[in-house]
Amino acid sequence: PNTSAESARLKIQHELSLIDANGALHLAPLPDHLLHVADIGSGTGIWAKEFGSLHPQTQVLGIDLSFPPDFSSTAPSNAKFAVGNIQEPWPIPAGLKFDFIHGRQILINLPDPKAALRHVYNNLRPGGIVEFREWTRLGCQTTQGGRSTPPPLIIEWVQRVAGSARIINGCNLGFTGQMEQAIEEVGFLDIHVQNTEFPIGGWLMGEDEKDYERQKKLDKLARKMWQSGMPNMARSMFIKAFGWTEEEAVEFAERVMEDL
Repeated sequence: PNTSAESARLKIQHELSLIDANGALHLAPLPDHLLHVADIGSGTGIWAKEFGSLHPQTQVLGIDLSFPPDFSSTAPSNAKFAVGNIQEPWPIPAGLKFDFIHGRQILINLPDPKAALRHVYNNLRPGGIVEFREWTRLGCQTTQGGRSTPPPLIIEWVQRVAGSARIINGCNLGFTGQMEQAIEEVGFLDIHVQNTEFPIGGWLMGEDEKDYERQKKLDKLARKMWQSGMPNMARSMFIKAFGWTEEEAVEFAERVMEDL
């Protein structure tokens, strides 16, 4: 939803992604000729706007089903936005091909991610580059001092979110486990997979002081991101998918937030 709360959550998510990538807007190398760039599932448009500011000679297009009010007022002149469904033909001029296509936390939220991948492939120029950054599974340590401990409530939360997403619109939040094969089947070549991890819930595993401080920031932002979206997500998903009352949904969200 295009609410102020969701925009705030997406801003936190953007900051989290930047820290996870050591401040970079992308991890993949950019092609030598960078004329046209697409940001699919653009959300608030923050990535497209920042990329456009860094590359003023490049035309950047953000595509999403909808955008927040007045979101484009801060966009540079080379960053434009279009409303469209990336699982269907894109709202772009005939013959336009992109040199770089970026997507972040988007494929797992689509009913038909393979259709989106086919359109990405068809709209990429030969030799162009695509980067997807997606959440993968959430792991947890359930032993402490040699004794088993109950898993944190965030594990149940993720399971319920995945279940409700599948019921409501057929989304598969576990698609990340199939991504590499799906990308290869579409026809992409030279596929690189890079896995990163960060803590949530107070446990830190920094290799040195600098990395420890980075992990600390990631943990703080991850908790803030989850907590900022939980009440609204519970209302919009669990009531519709599971028949919960609003009181039940909010109470569960509050317990998960406290457990974090």
